[in-house]
Amino acid sequence: MSIQFSFSKIFFAPTAAALILLLASGLAYPLHAAGLGYVDALRLIEQAPQGTEGIKKVEKEFAKRKKALQGEFKSFQAQEEKLKKNGVAMTPEQVESKARELRERERKLRRDEREFNEDFRLRRNEELGKLEKIITEAVIAVAKREKLDMVLQQVVYASPQVDLTKQVLAELKQRHAK
Repeated sequence: MSIQFSFSKIFFAPTAAALILLLASGLAYPLHAAGLGYVDALRLIEQAPQGTEGIKKVEKEFAKRKKALQGEFKSFQAQEEKLKKNGVAMTPEQVESKARELRERERKLRRDEREFNEDFRLRRNEELGKLEKIITEAVIAVAKREKLDMVLQQVVYASPQVDLTKQVLAELKQRHAK
């Protein structure tokens, strides 16, 4: 056995045990008093009135375009069905010509759909970026009011004593009402 092994066995095992006892005993709960807090960012994004308002705004902006695209797809499907039904009464050249037109129209519709989805995603992400800024400002306001040194948003576990999510949501609702 080396000196390092015996040192680590003597030093680290009791230190780890003490840390576990400290956490289990509840002495670590005054983290809020020690200047630490936690927020559930996903919950804030989902429940903040500014977020739901922003998403509704984007959906409203894209509603007309989405409806038009859906109408185009329905029209395309109707023409496709019409070709299947009437194809037997047509010449092979007519069937091939109509099928070619439908393939070209389908490609255009797929391009339009991809473009729509990309535009929608970009616009939604723009609104989420604005929301992130608003949430950050609210978190900072709550942290300053509570005299915290640090607020975390990604943790494995946070006790209710250090969870500031409800306070930040209240701050966001208050700011939204103004």
